[in-house]
Amino acid sequence: MNHRSGREAFTLVEFLAVVAILAILAGLLLPAFVNLRARARQLHGLANTRQIVRAVLLLAAQERPRILPAPTDFGSLGGKTGAGSALGGHVPAEERPLYRLLPDPAVFACPSDRGDQVLGVDSVFDAVGSSYMYPVRTVDGIQAVGGSNVTAFAHPERKVILFEPALFGDRAAIPGPGGMIENG
Repeated sequence: MNHRSGREAFTLVEFLAVVAILAILAGLLLPAFVNLRARARQLHGLANTRQIVRAVLLLAAQERPRILPAPTDFGSLGGKTGAGSALGGHVPAEERPLYRLLPDPAVFACPSDRGDQVLGVDSVFDAVGSSYMYPVRTVDGIQAVGGSNVTAFAHPERKVILFEPALFGDRAAIPGPGGMIENG
């Protein structure tokens, strides 16, 4: 006779209880992971804008007087040559003011770039060459800074000089970061 004194297998009820506990734990942890990913995208975008702002101020410091760069349009400060012609997308990457200081176009790609409904694009970075817009003229209360002297601003290192679409007030609301980004 072959008698076994101990149990060697789970019962169906024990197995279902373990699965239920794992499902509850996964349900509790999933929102935390989603929030972590959103926070990581936000921090990545902030790091990008800080690099761009530092490059803008460095470029201005090389000029006498210290004039902020004045690219041809909102999206032509740096990045890559865009697929479209709107907002400066047609400007070749090598002709953008920050190309020499920030040649890697990835710095100009916002991880939260969800495109622009008015332009009809899924990615502003792909269409324009930069997810971040630079105010070369005043629009909807956003003060133009391109071509201004750095000393015109009380705290140029904290001056809002980058923003993301939607640029114009009549654009439909686009989820995700929008408006202006202050570095500081």
